[in-house]
Amino acid sequence: MLSFDEPLSEAELLAFEETAARLAFAAPLEKPCGGLRAKLLRQIQEPAQASVPHKLLNGFTEPVTGFHLLKSGEGKWRQHDAAGIQYKVLSYDPASDAVTSLVRMEPGAKYPRHRHSKEEQCWVLEGDVRQVDHSISMRAGDFFRAMPGTDHDSITTDEGCLLIIIGAAHDERL
Repeated sequence: MLSFDEPLSEAELLAFEETAARLAFAAPLEKPCGGLRAKLLRQIQEPAQASVPHKLLNGFTEPVTGFHLLKSGEGKWRQHDAAGIQYKVLSYDPASDAVTSLVRMEPGAKYPRHRHSKEEQCWVLEGDVRQVDHSISMRAGDFFRAMPGTDHDSITTDEGCLLIIIGAAHDERL
């Protein structure tokens, strides 16, 4: 490993920095295409605009441009492929594969094991939920974070529960 206490290493670093600085000025100057200056100044001065309009999810309204609202009782509950579990998508960003969902589990339902591809956050709104092996148990008001790359054992509920979960839309099933 190089140490800057060694005179040769310091001299090599200085020579490298000088060469890098000269390279920046060695390329021939090119005249920018017409209108580039005006375009750059316009982009700096104008507020950023979304290039793609955000899609309204099922049940949402847009009472003010750019503000999506889902009223209580609206939106579609979807059946999960695991029995006794329904979910409602509140937000989805395909670019980052992030999804926010309400998850409703009936008593005794089991959510399958999965590996977190990104951080998962879970807030228990109603009822109880626990890992099948009893290593983690939560009740209404409890909050949980699972770090990326962790494996989540199956979860179940004795009373039934309502959760809000923020995580990856496509975690790997185990």
